[in-house]
Amino acid sequence: QFCMQSCSALIKYVEHIQNIVFASKTLHFVYSDIEKMCLLDVGSWKNLEIDSSYPKKERKSLLAIVDETQTAAGARLLRSNLLQPSGDQIVIDERLDAVEELVDNPH
Repeated sequence: QFCMQSCSALIKYVEHIQNIVFASKTLHFVYSDIEKMCLLDVGSWKNLEIDSSYPKKERKSLLAIVDETQTAAGARLLRSNLLQPSGDQIVIDERLDAVEELVDNPH
């Protein structure tokens, strides 16, 4: 309940500060149990070089190397999935199936 109230307050704040109004049902929030996420601390995040402050053209992080996304939304989703990988076995299996499909059918 507090999570949804926080989201609502954040939306109202953004609407007020940016002077915009989100249309009804255009935002979708999903509460995810923290037990289904692999949480990385900042030290691990830096040591694994998942993302970095290097310019993208230097390609010195995992994100920069694998990011072939075509949209800003896709890039944000990829970054989110790398920084907070799922610990949910069903999600992991679905992602493995998707990778297998891409490897088996490259075109």
